[in-house]
Amino acid sequence: MICNPITCHNLTQDVFDCMKQKISAAGYCVPDGNSGQISVSDVKADFSWDGMSSLTVTIISMPFFISCEMVSESLQDFVSSCGGTSLSRAMNIKNLRRKLDDLEKRVQILEEEDKY
Repeated sequence: MICNPITCHNLTQDVFDCMKQKISAAGYCVPDGNSGQISVSDVKADFSWDGMSSLTVTIISMPFFISCEMVSESLQDFVSSCGGTSLSRAMNIKNLRRKLDDLEKRVQILEEEDKY
C-alpha cells in the first residue's frame, strides 16, 4: 500500500455502475462484481464496494510523479462526475456549516455585550 486507503461514503449502486461504465468505455478492463483490482493510467489499485454505500480504494502502485493527493482528488472528481458526493465536497460543506455556527455564536455574544 502506497497511500492510505480512500473511502467514499454514500455511494449508490447507480454511481458505482456509472464509474465502472466510464472506466470500461475508456478502454480499461473492469472486473465484474463489487471488488477487484484495476489499473488506470499506470495507477494500480484494489477496490471494494460494500454493495450499499461505501467504496474503498487502496493504491498498490503508481508512478513516482503522481502523489496520493492527486489520486484522491481525481477519485473524488470522478465520483462527482457520476452524480456522487465527493468526500472533499461533503467535508467542505460540513466545515462551512461548523464555521457558520461559530460565527453565529460570536455574533450573539457581541450582541449581548452591546446591550450592556
